[in-house]
Amino acid sequence: ELPQSDVDPSTLIKDKKEFIKAIQQDVYASKIASYAQGFLLLAEASKQFGWYLNYGAITLLWRGGSRFLGAIKKAFDSNLNLANLLLDNFFKDDIAKAHNFRGYVSDYDDN
Repeated sequence: ELPQSDVDPSTLIKDKKEFIKAIQQDVYASKIASYAQGFLLLAEASKQFGWYLNYGAITLLWRGGSRFLGAIKKAFDSNLNLANLLLDNFFKDDIAKAHNFRGYVSDYDDN
């Protein structure tokens, strides 16, 4: 059994709507980072094994109607030498917006 905290979580969240918005942004940022890491692994395998991988086409295989994956395809199609999704302007801007959660985590840690 995990130890229970003496801190009342309801006292940590000052603005519930802002907290939920921050969590949503950070979950999205985590998703971007996960895909960026996955594509870096594919790029490394491509170098190691001498493959030519079409990252836009790979994204279409996974997409299934996802607008998020459509944005990944667009990023790779517009820059064939894109080294990391986090360097694409669309994703760079979204990652930059996902900074609020750090404050909530530090508030919780301080208590």
